[in-house]
Amino acid sequence: MFLGGTSADWRGKAFAAALAFFLFGSPGALDVGLPSCGYAFATSPCATMNTSSDRDGDGVPDCQDQCPNVSGTSGNGGCPDSWWQSILNVLAHAWTSVNTLLGYLYGAFTYAWTAVTTSSESNDRVTISYNGQAMEFQGSALPFIRRKMDAVTIGATVHYRRGVNVDCRSRAHEAEHVRQYLSWGPLYLIAYAGLSIIQGYDNNLFERQARAAEAVCDE
Repeated sequence: MFLGGTSADWRGKAFAAALAFFLFGSPGALDVGLPSCGYAFATSPCATMNTSSDRDGDGVPDCQDQCPNVSGTSGNGGCPDSWWQSILNVLAHAWTSVNTLLGYLYGAFTYAWTAVTTSSESNDRVTISYNGQAMEFQGSALPFIRRKMDAVTIGATVHYRRGVNVDCRSRAHEAEHVRQYLSWGPLYLIAYAGLSIIQGYDNNLFERQARAAEAVCDE
């Protein structure tokens, strides 16, 4: 029976269960209730969005609200001003810190790559800014990333290709990927690769969630 056996049998069964989860399970299972608050940075300046939209009714418009689905305070970016949310946020960033470190290394590499591959007279340089939950690298040549991709998120870093218009939809899309990283941590890249093989890149569940997150820009 599945529940019987030695410790070696248990290790094999645990591995089989984990493999079955990654092959057939839903990535949403690891979200553990985190994504609705504190894990998405403001998606766009209010000038490009409907400033009257305030889904959680806390007085902070959705275009500035880092927690648009949960009522919070203006002093905390629209998120609940509570000690446990702050701790949860720190733990989530620690959980995906290996991915974020890779993102910073890739950012440093692309910064140098872009500087070398553009002329000295060109103004094309990578600009770096922090927007609440992730570091943004804009104007990158995105080496080793296929050309159809305008941006790539690695941990809590977002890298936009040179010449791409970083608008509300692109920020909302990548913010969702940041949320996914913070929920999945070191398991994210494994799950993303596995689902891309099984479901295809454009149709994998992570990308479907990211496209669905762009709906905030229509409100």
